[in-house]
Amino acid sequence: MNNFGLILIIIIIIHIQGQSQFDNNWIIGMDRRSSNEFPMIIDFNSGFPITKKIDGKDINFFLFSNSISNEFGQLLFYTNGLKIFNRDNEIMENGDTIISQENYDYWNVIANSGSPGISGYIIPAPGLDQIYYLFYSDFHYEPDLYRYYFRSPLYLCVIDMNENQGLGKVVLKKQIILDGALSHFGLIKHANGRDWWVVVPELNSDVFYNYLITPQGIIGPEIFHSGFTQNEFYATGRNKFSPNGELFIRNFNQWGTTIYNFDRCSGKITYKNSIFYQDGNEHFDFDIECSPNNRYLYISEYYTLSLGSSKGGNTRIWQYDLNVDDIERTGVIAAQSDWHVTILPNVLSRMQLSPLDNIFVSSKDETNVFSYIERPDLPAPYCNVSQHNFQLPSSYVATAPRFPNYKLRKIFGSPCDTIQFQNIEEITDFDKTTKFDSIKLIKLNIDVLKNSYLYKCNFTGLSGAPKAKDVERLKFYIKYIEQDNRIK
Repeated sequence: MNNFGLILIIIIIIHIQGQSQFDNNWIIGMDRRSSNEFPMIIDFNSGFPITKKIDGKDINFFLFSNSISNEFGQLLFYTNGLKIFNRDNEIMENGDTIISQENYDYWNVIANSGSPGISGYIIPAPGLDQIYYLFYSDFHYEPDLYRYYFRSPLYLCVIDMNENQGLGKVVLKKQIILDGALSHFGLIKHANGRDWWVVVPELNSDVFYNYLITPQGIIGPEIFHSGFTQNEFYATGRNKFSPNGELFIRNFNQWGTTIYNFDRCSGKITYKNSIFYQDGNEHFDFDIECSPNNRYLYISEYYTLSLGSSKGGNTRIWQYDLNVDDIERTGVIAAQSDWHVTILPNVLSRMQLSPLDNIFVSSKDETNVFSYIERPDLPAPYCNVSQHNFQLPSSYVATAPRFPNYKLRKIFGSPCDTIQFQNIEEITDFDKTTKFDSIKLIKLNIDVLKNSYLYKCNFTGLSGAPKAKDVERLKFYIKYIEQDNRIK
């Protein structure tokens, strides 16, 4: 095998063990009002989900759960929307009370629960080593009416994992990014593959506040008008970007779903289409998710039959084809809850695309099982919604984590493709004109795939007259490998 082939093997291994690992650990659990169960981890690092309890830890969860792992799938920290916990399941330094004191006191003390907020994402800070940003919304809540009137303010916490021997420290907490009557926000990578967009809809308006997250800081907001307004009395729906970032999808509780076009270069957002309910029933939408191939939209909903009916209601998952103009007409029911009872009946609810490219579906009520959409890239019924078939070691209520698409790459050749070779994702997409033949490696020693990790990869010696671009790229490989603490 020539040197280029060996380098390519390294590139592939680094890529596999790289960016795809940030969402490999999911944390879910119970609100402690009704259970003595403990929270759990769902670990995807082996290529198959493995579950384990976090024994002895009284950590409450409700709707809110966010976590992040490093490039190699090691859990770094997580949050229940009230506090931030390190990998040892202890409150991170300065990680307590990350929402308003009033909401914290109610949900942590009176309700003895986790946060009912469902808007939050964690990302590595662009260009900063071991710094992470947690964006999340507080909420205005009326306990008597069980209504979240709007999601505000939009907060930022900054976590420095260089602190406390790698256990981290919250170095900036509850920094207000935007205040006002807001709905659920979304996060997607900029088309340059490094920066991130934070997209914040205003409640009962066509206004979007878009922020750009760069190595220089947070830029914005830039205000866009989508050209479409849907009034929502309270913000309980969900928002998601399609995996390729070209669509921003807003789920409005009770009346339907709106789809917008999104430009990852400029941040411009424009109205595309809507899905309305016209069957005379009352609908309460739980969540939305897209297939990995960006073709199918899934909507989970609870509906009650029209007034006067004695048949009650049910939960179901709809599938829509996003590749046609009249999206609404493509709707088919992919699954309807069978009301299987483990602890309480199975109620198809929150959805999240997993690292395995299937979609996990939580239950709204207390249970110890997940459902999942096995092949979401296929049309119903071939997508196969497998109900209550993923067993958990403990109970949970409604929890499903939220992750942005960490694996989304830059748009090569686009007007904003201005950053050359700036992250590990781009290694597999290097300029095809690069000639590695000009680089002479005196020694290339590779020892890989021990316990599925890259343990040793040493470059020693260069000769000849390599091109400057080639040298810089090899330096990047070497730096990345040497910084990995698994190198022996």
